[in-house]
Amino acid sequence: MLGEGVVEAINDYTISERSLCAFLKLDMLVRYEMLVSDEKVLKYGGVSDDDGFIPKFNGIVKNTEAAYMLIFTKTPGNAKYEVYI
Repeated sequence: MLGEGVVEAINDYTISERSLCAFLKLDMLVRYEMLVSDEKVLKYGGVSDDDGFIPKFNGIVKNTEAAYMLIFTKTPGNAKYEVYI
């Protein structure tokens, strides 16, 4: 699960300071979204009139990437985290 991977990465990052930073565990995944660009935005190719009101959507770009947004709580402390990957 992606949320567990994020918590594991945080734990790996703070391992050298374990005396000051507690080992974290995922408590609850509050929200999860996959963020992708709109196809029309990717295909935007300028305007076709002098005033700039008529857009051209003639691009051939394909969406090959996505970002993920996670909001989760962890233990101990029940803190809420928001991360983008």
